[in-house]
Amino acid sequence: MLQKRASSFSFNLLYYIGVYLLLRFHSVYNEPMFIVGFLMRSLVIFLLLALAGLQYKLWLGDGSVSQWLHLEQKLAVEEQENTTLAARNRAIEADILELKSGEQALEEQARYELGMIKEGELYYQCAD
Repeated sequence: MLQKRASSFSFNLLYYIGVYLLLRFHSVYNEPMFIVGFLMRSLVIFLLLALAGLQYKLWLGDGSVSQWLHLEQKLAVEEQENTTLAARNRAIEADILELKSGEQALEEQARYELGMIKEGELYYQCAD
């Protein structure tokens, strides 16, 4: 919508400049209309070239639309990765709290990761 307003604004500005120049040259200097037409055409050509230069910068220059879209895609990937890492961090944080609070969780962790066996227990290992 903003781009539509900007193009409408530039068209209106071009129109009013043209009307101003037409009335100014025709009434004050009393020049023939073909000279005013030539000036109008040259002004329109100049403004169209300026518009083409701005469009080139918008679509192909530094900070162009394609670069913006590429950065949007990278941002989406990074946000997804951040979400995954945040979930993992919450799980690790819950494990830490559980290990700090209870002996049973600590014992379970020691049995699972370190192979702890209490005194008086029998250890059975099944081979597949």
